[in-house]
Amino acid sequence: MSQTLHMLAGNTIDGQVQGGRVVPKLIEAGRSPEGIIDELFIRALSRKPSDDERASMRELVGEAIADRQVYEDIFCSLLQATEFGFNH
Repeated sequence: MSQTLHMLAGNTIDGQVQGGRVVPKLIEAGRSPEGIIDELFIRALSRKPSDDERASMRELVGEAIADRQVYEDIFCSLLQATEFGFNH
């Protein structure tokens, strides 16, 4: 239970994602928004997103295709997903 609460309310995930190099490297490499979203899903959930998931995430990105914060928010949400907790 404490691990679950820490994942939801702690700063471990946010600190690692925002201080990390995953998202900046993907943006600097010139990856498309869809490519970045796919990579974030693979890193967090060990799978590619479904077509519906990809479309939803792409809608969140909108025109801000080089906005680091949007992708970091997506990555954080994936790391806090129930699926991540069950897989890891």
